[in-house]
Amino acid sequence: GTGEAAAVHQDLHRVAQVVPRVPGRVLQVLAHFGEPVKRGQTLAILDSLDVGDARLALRQARIQSELADAEYARIAPLVVEEVLPRKDLVRAAAERDKARAATETARQRLRMLGVDPSASHSEAGIPSSFPLIAPLTGIVLDERAIVGELATSDKPLFQVGDLSRVWVEGNLTDRQIGLVRVGAAAEVTVDAYPDEVFR
Repeated sequence: GTGEAAAVHQDLHRVAQVVPRVPGRVLQVLAHFGEPVKRGQTLAILDSLDVGDARLALRQARIQSELADAEYARIAPLVVEEVLPRKDLVRAAAERDKARAATETARQRLRMLGVDPSASHSEAGIPSSFPLIAPLTGIVLDERAIVGELATSDKPLFQVGDLSRVWVEGNLTDRQIGLVRVGAAAEVTVDAYPDEVFR
């Protein structure tokens, strides 16, 4: 048919609501409504005590792991030379493995909070701060982050959408529906571009 009403919508498979995994105060807003962003780009920087505690726990676990590795390395040759009994090496190996496990647990906790544990520094020079990252490449369709306000995990701070592909929803009569086939061509015009026909 011709002249049927239709509406253009976002492809909902290409839209993401961006929320922090933990409550945090907004320190900086780096992306704004209508701006293009890339996947992995920082949209905002937040400050969270949970992230600060997790970073501190990881730092302490790494220190303990380094000490345990050093102790094992010190004891191993002495056991080989029979200066120390083998039980000392077994005990040192157990402490080393325990420290490594604690470090991995601390890393996993940071990941669960939405923070990359491999990052060597915190955002904005504050140990408890962390970046809120764009999950896909697209346009900022909604921005609700306000500096100084508390952000929670139940309210999106940003909506990012890839508008390179959209949905067109048309209203058809029962008779027209019978004429629709998968793969059939449709011509669409929009008010914004009245002289263009989109197939």
